[in-house]
Amino acid sequence: AKYKSGEERMIAAQVLGPDESLQIVSGQRQMTLKWEDLGHYDGNRGRRGNLLPRGWRKVDEVRRLPVELPPEE
Repeated sequence: AKYKSGEERMIAAQVLGPDESLQIVSGQRQMTLKWEDLGHYDGNRGRRGNLLPRGWRKVDEVRRLPVELPPEE
């Protein structure tokens, strides 16, 4: 009901591996969440997860940050 009325919307979806991170961009600020941190925002099927902290709820962009590999010798 909230989606149809335009009160809520989904702006992005990302698929992450266990070693990848999610970067959230809100205005000029960026927040990076590691795999372990994402569990706090997870919701069960048909239920919403937890909200992002205040000041981060207007998300402009979501980026997947790849795994950083150690330099080759």
